Amino acid sequence: MDIYQVYINDLEEWEMLKDEYQLSLFFQKAQSVLVGGGVVRIVRKQFNNSEVVLEDIDQLEVLLKLKEKMWRFL
Repeated sequence: MDIYQVYINDLEEWEMLKDEYQLSLFFQKAQSVLVGGGVVRIVRKQFNNSEVVLEDIDQLEVLLKLKEKMWRFL
């Protein structure tokens, strides 16, 4: 099983900067991984370089809800 790990820190930065290009690349890659049977892992990187897994997305519907939520603020 493929695991595509992305840092929420990056997603938040791209959202704040209104970087539609980076966000669309993320969602394309994430959708590709899910369609192939993989998992998208959302991770927060802490200041001490530790990582906390926030969510493992294994359903396309969940990813599409996240995408809709993020694009609403752009």
